[in-house]
Amino acid sequence: MTTQVQIPPSLPSNGLAGHLLQLTYEPFPLFRRAAEVGDVVTLRALNRKIYFISHPDRIKHVLVTNQKNYQKGRALQATQQVVGQGLLTSEGDFHRMHRHLMQPAFHRRQIAGYADTMVRFTEAHLHRWHSGQQLDLHREMMELTMNIAAETLFGADITARSKELNHALNHLMEDFSFFDATPLGRVLRKLPTVRNLRRKHWLKTLDTAIYDFIKKGQIEERNNLLSMLLAADEGASLTLEQIRDEVMTLFIAGHETTANAIVWTFYLLAQHPEVEAKLWDELEQVLSGRLPTAEDTGRLKYTRMVLSEAMRLYPPAWAVGRNAIEDDEVGGYSIPAGSTVVISQWVMHRHPTYWPDPLTFKPERFDPETAPRRPRYTYFPFGGGGRACIGEAFAWMEGILLIAVLAQRFKFELTSTEPVLPQPGITLRPKNGLPVIIRERQAAYRTSKPDIASVPTERKCFEFGQV
Repeated sequence: MTTQVQIPPSLPSNGLAGHLLQLTYEPFPLFRRAAEVGDVVTLRALNRKIYFISHPDRIKHVLVTNQKNYQKGRALQATQQVVGQGLLTSEGDFHRMHRHLMQPAFHRRQIAGYADTMVRFTEAHLHRWHSGQQLDLHREMMELTMNIAAETLFGADITARSKELNHALNHLMEDFSFFDATPLGRVLRKLPTVRNLRRKHWLKTLDTAIYDFIKKGQIEERNNLLSMLLAADEGASLTLEQIRDEVMTLFIAGHETTANAIVWTFYLLAQHPEVEAKLWDELEQVLSGRLPTAEDTGRLKYTRMVLSEAMRLYPPAWAVGRNAIEDDEVGGYSIPAGSTVVISQWVMHRHPTYWPDPLTFKPERFDPETAPRRPRYTYFPFGGGGRACIGEAFAWMEGILLIAVLAQRFKFELTSTEPVLPQPGITLRPKNGLPVIIRERQAAYRTSKPDIASVPTERKCFEFGQV
């Protein structure tokens, strides 16, 4: 006897727009309510049905088991106006060829060679800070990780123009919303409105930098991602526009998510002094005051647990969208061809079925020796299947190293007791940034500015003072 395929339950909505406004401005409450209704639930945006999935086995079916039937969702496709046909938005053989071409740049041995640059750039950046200073940690981390991505992946020194590029990128990222993916949104993007003219200006700023990267890479051959793209074999050789799209994609993705993960980590640490104290203990025991190296990332186990738990509560990639190519069945429910499927890390990472006391910040959840085994797709900050983030290993190493250097040098105090609200755009950013007051933990202040190219990672950088 065969089981009859059912139509998923629907979440009630009012008016012609359906859930469009909630998808655009308040997706988290909407997704939580959908998850409470069932594993597969129908939402509606205007006349379009959206299927929200919140069960690890069903998620695995879409991202892995039957991934060939699903393409990138419309919301992400709307970002083509910025990244073009890069790795993030391309499909099929084109995507597979380009991913294969770039994979060597993200091999673990290659990434280990980036560690020294990550640490040296961080040290140089921190020299501009002083105890008692108030700053926006989100803006600072965006600038720092942008500089690191440009140097490690493309051999480009953008320290002199990073503020300008950071400004342009921030506006582009914050300007995007789910509405841009709707038919009406796609029409409005073509009109000569003030908003669209500003977008063109910001994009031109980024494009100028990207083509400068490429021009320099054509002259100076180095062992990095850009050189691999420029030196592609004849069968896989790329046009200048295709190289631009891939460089733009990796330039943005190579720093945006890591910066957000680090910022949310210190937001949580500032509210949990007992966790912060354990982190400091590990840094003192493992590093004894010296700067961390690539080899230390495996030793900084609690630091990784802290970062893991921060990405559970505040996943930089907070949702995944897919479009069904053909009819499918997911968990006994019918998914028609052409429909949109949405999966949310935010919901799964906080799902009470799989995470006891889900809103509590508890890094011990990720202790490899004591943590219970959970289904794979209850935690997937870097996605999954053939479209999983190519830079996952890069992000883990950078996140651990930067947290270690930052926490060695400074304690971060929040300037307000009001909660920082997450802003779900292309990535999960803190709305209005993260204002903090920094307190230096070293016993003696530096008297000279370290040169980015000459800070040895093996030397001791300070002695621990009293907190």
